[in-house]
Amino acid sequence: MNNEPVQPQPSQVQHSEYADDEIDLRELFGVQWDVKWWIAGLTSIAAVIAVVYALSLPNIYRSEALLAPASSDGGGLAGLAAKYGGLASLAGISLPGDGGSDKTGFGLEVMISRAFIQQFIERRNILAPLVAAEAWDAGSGELVINERINIPKNVR
Repeated sequence: MNNEPVQPQPSQVQHSEYADDEIDLRELFGVQWDVKWWIAGLTSIAAVIAVVYALSLPNIYRSEALLAPASSDGGGLAGLAAKYGGLASLAGISLPGDGGSDKTGFGLEVMISRAFIQQFIERRNILAPLVAAEAWDAGSGELVINERINIPKNVR
């Protein structure tokens, strides 16, 4: 009788090492199936919170316009001065130029400033027609204002 312990074969040792590294997809999906109500509940709560937050924000409308003056090259000496004015200034010569470009830049800056737009709307009392106009009544010749839009009565 042999009292020596039995040594496992190399193929048995290799198989037992890899058996612990396997991922059982059935067990993984089973765990996910068990917690499906938690996942669905948390997703629903997050969606409801996002919708409530989005609906609580005020409506902000913004528009932008890019304005540019009509270009006119001019004729004769004015056209030459406009074309070669930069080259002449490098040489230290001052040519009479078109002062309209400075006025145009200033005019564009004023047009896009919010203060100008605010004063323009207040001066002409056109906030209600701009924001809440729903239709035009051809019979009376007046705008139909949407009453669901909250505009103060003194602005109308």
